[in-house]
Amino acid sequence: MHRQTKPTMHELSGNELAWIEFLRLLSYDQVPTPTLAAIQALRLTLTGRELKICSRDCA
Repeated sequence: MHRQTKPTMHELSGNELAWIEFLRLLSYDQVPTPTLAAIQALRLTLTGRELKICSRDCA
């Protein structure tokens, strides 16, 4: 089985580097702990479905 290596910063496209910089600026260069709500929102965003954000008591 061939193991795929991670790309280095030199192998990333200009667009990919711009997204990395954007995410660093957005997160104040911190790595936030993923929450269930954040993961669900990301999943819904990536699948193209409508996003409904609510509190824990949302029915």
